[in-house]
Amino acid sequence: MIKRSGNLLLAISLVFSIVSSLFMPAVIYAAPSNSNIIDQSSTSAGNLSSVAFGNNVFVAVGQGGISTSSNGVDWSISNKAGNPKLTSIVFANGLFLAIDGSEKAVYNSLDGENWTKKTLAITPERLKAVNGKFFVWQSVYIPGTNPPSYNVTLLQSSDGINWTDTGITSTNAIFGMQSLTDIAYGDNKYVVSANNAVYYTSTNLINWTTVTLTDLVINHYNSSWPYVTNVIYLNNRFFSYIVTPYAKKVFTSTDGVNWTVDASWDNKQFYGGGSLNGSYLLFGQGVIYKSPAAPLDSSQWTSSDTHTTMMVNNMVYGNGKYVASGGSGLLVSSDLSAWSNVSGNLKSIAKDGNGNYVAVSSGEYGSIYKSTSSAVWNDVTPSKLPGMNAVTYGAGKFIAVTDKENYNLNAKVVTSTNGDTWTTTDTGVQDNLTGIAFGTNQYIAVSDYGGIYSSVNGTSWTERFKNGDFAFNTVAYLNNQFVALGMKYNSTTYEQESVVIAKSSDGIQWNVPLEIGFPNTSLKGIAYDGRAYILVGEDTISQQAVILTTEDLVTFTKVTISASALNNISFGNGSFLAVGLKGELFSSADGSTWTQETSDLTSNLNGIIYDGTNFKVVGDYFTKMTLNLGPTLAYNITASAATLTPVVGVDNGITLTVKNSLGDTDTLFTGTKEVTVTGYGVAPDGTYGSLGSTALAASPSKINVDFVAGVAQVNLKLNKAGAQAVVFSQAGVATPAATALNIAPVAGSTATMKLTTGVSAPQANGGALRSDQ
Repeated sequence: MIKRSGNLLLAISLVFSIVSSLFMPAVIYAAPSNSNIIDQSSTSAGNLSSVAFGNNVFVAVGQGGISTSSNGVDWSISNKAGNPKLTSIVFANGLFLAIDGSEKAVYNSLDGENWTKKTLAITPERLKAVNGKFFVWQSVYIPGTNPPSYNVTLLQSSDGINWTDTGITSTNAIFGMQSLTDIAYGDNKYVVSANNAVYYTSTNLINWTTVTLTDLVINHYNSSWPYVTNVIYLNNRFFSYIVTPYAKKVFTSTDGVNWTVDASWDNKQFYGGGSLNGSYLLFGQGVIYKSPAAPLDSSQWTSSDTHTTMMVNNMVYGNGKYVASGGSGLLVSSDLSAWSNVSGNLKSIAKDGNGNYVAVSSGEYGSIYKSTSSAVWNDVTPSKLPGMNAVTYGAGKFIAVTDKENYNLNAKVVTSTNGDTWTTTDTGVQDNLTGIAFGTNQYIAVSDYGGIYSSVNGTSWTERFKNGDFAFNTVAYLNNQFVALGMKYNSTTYEQESVVIAKSSDGIQWNVPLEIGFPNTSLKGIAYDGRAYILVGEDTISQQAVILTTEDLVTFTKVTISASALNNISFGNGSFLAVGLKGELFSSADGSTWTQETSDLTSNLNGIIYDGTNFKVVGDYFTKMTLNLGPTLAYNITASAATLTPVVGVDNGITLTVKNSLGDTDTLFTGTKEVTVTGYGVAPDGTYGSLGSTALAASPSKINVDFVAGVAQVNLKLNKAGAQAVVFSQAGVATPAATALNIAPVAGSTATMKLTTGVSAPQANGGALRSDQ
């Protein structure tokens, strides 16, 4: 169930019209609704950089905190440890161990949920587990040394609690100690890699020998200051990947002392390796190398493409799944061939007419996901793709648009008729494509360099508008027209000058984009309810929410709410739903009064659609949410009278009409409802009148009235003559009070006159009646 903030005031605090520049009073009513979240999930609250498996559970850590999974696919965010900045995790000796890169601490856990903190004497940079021992280290540069030298501390522990200093030292008088990068164990010795192609070896973690390959690398490859990324022991052989400004080489050794370069690995790279599930593995950027025997010759290793550019630095196996981690998330595979990105930043979502949903992710590489239910999403990415910004459905086809791959290449479109099989096409557009929409039997795409393009088949594209001073964020088809939202930049200062809006009824002829003002504003989403357009985005300086309302896309009113930037908006079942940063959601019946809907998730929300029944929302770190706002409140109530000058004490017909947000009578509003009446006066005899068959009391009066299909007809009798501003209110609508009816009852004509006999004069007149001559 969604947690609401009650009547949390998120109503208008300022209304600004770009035409009239008028300030209006704040609306302070926030309508309640019966909203709830049907399902929600997120892999993490931020980037995950390391993963481990043990005790039948996967545990991943990173800037996004701690997440756990039993199958590597479905993840839960764990908050029991608070919010440590864990950068690396391993499992050994029945224990998970993780380091906090922001403080001098390690955390240990048996289950990945409950953690114990241990303070160290150093700030740990890396964590490894080899040969049944945990290792952490710290390398601190010694100022003024050239070549650079470091004060290095390498600690080891068997239980993650008690730590001892290995006393690692260098026997190289020229270099001194170098910054450590990795550690491995094999051939009965520990081998530690370091910068400048230096290795330290020890059989007992007490006595150390220095092996220097610096001169070999520099002289042989005409390169300076080589960096050793790692050292790995696989099947009786050490592998080490060395990077220099001019070469990337793999060195191997059987004893950790004598090293040779293997030319078959030229132009290949790996950032980690290990023995998992009966195979030897080396993993690099977007590629996994596999072998049953770990031979020297790289051609004897089979490789698989992860369809990403992730630099995989760690991989574990458990419960039938391989899970790989890198600097930008998690990849999962059952066979080391087909990989799924389970931590992508979902940017957009679309649905076809057969119940298939497609979501796409953005970033340095893009992924495509398909779902026929809320719970299961499958990665259907066909190949390595640039980051993807938007997806739509139309004419029997899903179509998604991407960034350009690099400075010299073009953006792509990816199309599918079923959501499973995808075809990638080069668009010829040398911009990032930021939005796509379907309407009038064609697709319209927009770019971040002021381009608008059309296509009838999704593969061949025609430029319809281009202005490099503009940057379009999104495009939508609503109310029988395409609407593109963007920004105009100053061609000299490159500062944002104005929001721009481009419109077209046919997608071919576009008006000159309207510059509507609002500098430093980026609009990212638009929705239409049949009455008004609501546009959402952010103030690019404060990163606070911006909401604009308009009925004609010419005159705009700014609605200010207390919220972070909003990324998108949709309309359905009588309600707008806007989504934004930090998991924030806001609903509104009219676009002016907004209520915050608070979920348990904190990831940025980016994409939203209304599928005819529910809102579907997607966001960063593989966030998916299905939201139902429940029955939508009627929008307002109106009142009319048969006459505004009734006779005092005589019934006057009153019609109360409840309307929805489109301005139509809400035919679902039926039954006996409590109506509040105010503004009437008291007659000289102390009475007020009646509504229906119920007498009015001192204002206000609450009286039950029968509504049928949104309309109630009832008689109002007022006993006081003269002007009275009568207001009818109905608590079951978003705007509960009707406009006052200014009713002025008049006295009726005299029908009879009664003469009283036996009248006596008052004593003040001496007991005599006055007699006028």
